[in-house]
This record gives sequence, C-alpha cells and structure tokens, in this order.
Amino acid sequence: ATLSALARIVPGPLRCHAADLPGSPDLVLDDAATAVFVNGCFWHAHGCGLSRIPTTNRPFWEAKFTRNKARDAAALAALHHRRWRTIVV
Repeated sequence: ATLSALARIVPGPLRCHAADLPGSPDLVLDDAATAVFVNGCFWHAHGCGLSRIPTTNRPFWEAKFTRNKARDAAALAALHHRRWRTIVV
C-alpha cells in the first residue's frame, strides 16, 4: 500500500511534514498521536543494499550519515517523551 492509500483509509485528519514536531514527521495523525517517517535508504543509511556510502569523499559521507542517524534517534526519543507513537518506513 502506498502512503496516499494509507491517507485515504485512516480516519481523522492527516498532516504532512509537521514542522511543529521533532524531526518534522512526513505524516502525522494528530488524533492518534502518531508520527510517520519515510526514511530514504541513502540519506538515513539504515543498512540495506541501497544505503551504500559513496567512495568519493568517504569521510564526509560517514560523518554526514552518523549525524543523520543521531538526529533521527533524537527526534524519535523526543516524540516518545511526548508519548507519541512513531512509525519508520
């Protein structure tokens, strides 16, 4: 199912790119206190076959992906502290 299909079946309002929440979740279901993050393989370096580190300027990319992972973890922790549910796709 695509995210647009999900948006059609979820009851209640659905917001996109909520800048008022930590990490600016891609989709937010306010009524259910649920934030959805759609993390691309490359930028979030989650370890699948599509998340390879470029060979050019490798130290830069390693540091960049480390910062991205730390930022992602901090956003999830902040949302959990607020008692929000999180889904990472």
